[in-house]
Amino acid sequence: TNTRNEEMYLKVTKTVAGNGADASKAFNFKLTLGNDNGKLKMSKNGEDAQPITLSIDMTYRFTLKDGEYAVFTGMDKGTAYSVAEDDYSKDGYTTTSVNETGNLNFSTTAAFINSKTEQGKANLTVTKKVDGLHADTTKKFHFTVSFLKDDAPIADTKLSYRMMTSDGLVTGTFNVTDGKAEFELADGEYVVITGLDKGTTYT
Repeated sequence: TNTRNEEMYLKVTKTVAGNGADASKAFNFKLTLGNDNGKLKMSKNGEDAQPITLSIDMTYRFTLKDGEYAVFTGMDKGTAYSVAEDDYSKDGYTTTSVNETGNLNFSTTAAFINSKTEQGKANLTVTKKVDGLHADTTKKFHFTVSFLKDDAPIADTKLSYRMMTSDGLVTGTFNVTDGKAEFELADGEYVVITGLDKGTTYT
């Protein structure tokens, strides 16, 4: 893990995907910290950071919609943290997360993706987590995903995606050739590929 002189932060990102998802829905989150030095601040979606106060059980509650993010600063190095989202499985959502718990020895992004797909389609979520004493959390790693249907590469097509990067939410389409899509992710980043036929396999 790389340690830098800049202020350490915990960033929480939210993405929803799928043809059954509600992009306007606010999802409830709870941040829990192992200690409180009284210096905690939060900024949301790039706004100026404001002081916040933990409750008596060392938690702070907030909401995020699709594409939104919250950045927490002021924590002591090594502070234990946990970010939890309410359970939305009864609403038909499948939740994927990365870096949702740990110790803040360096700036970290906790990413949450809620998928809800209907009408015979499916989504694929790919997340990246970097760990280790000398790991570079800003390094981009190259991925190639191969899609198969009935043991053969899927036909050349375009697949929509929603990608959460350090710069925010990016949407677009992959040009799938010979059944393959390529992209890059850094620590805490993820991509949700939507519109796959159910029964499609991948490697």
